[in-house]
Amino acid sequence: MKNKKYKVTGIVIITIICSVLIIGLFAYSAISSLFGSTSSIYIEKVTRLPSTDLSNILVDNIKIGYAIADIDLTVYTEDHPNTTGDYDYFFDQVRIGVDEDNKINSVTADYHSVSINGSTDLYRIDEVTGLLGTNYLDKSQDSEQKLRKHVYYDSNTGVMAEFVYAKQTNDFAWLVVRKIR
Repeated sequence: MKNKKYKVTGIVIITIICSVLIIGLFAYSAISSLFGSTSSIYIEKVTRLPSTDLSNILVDNIKIGYAIADIDLTVYTEDHPNTTGDYDYFFDQVRIGVDEDNKINSVTADYHSVSINGSTDLYRIDEVTGLLGTNYLDKSQDSEQKLRKHVYYDSNTGVMAEFVYAKQTNDFAWLVVRKIR
């Protein structure tokens, strides 16, 4: 009788452990699918936007597609973040990513000027909207800080531009220009 009791107890314990593992795997799969697809859903929404010509957008005179060797990086203060992220060059207010050909494929800048189609020193979202039009995705960036963003997409070049701005003043907080395909 004792052996039969241990066999039943063992089977119950193994069943519980297997059930917990299976439920955990399903929960992990569902959670990673939910959070992993957020960026792809976002990119999908952006690529469905009507195309806006972003071929003449410069951030601090840096343009997507420029060779990194042609950029004077000595004008920036080098920064050493704890994580590497998506950028190859970290500076105090500017981060630059390059592709395998050492061409710039992303620029993120905090409080820096942007030039669009020859108009320089743009610091406000209404100036950008006046130049690029209203074919943008309008999203809340940070409701606590009252930040919003306008996202434009150029289907010809595969470039996306995100302009994050303060809702009260329309001044830029930061902007990101990057190649997404």
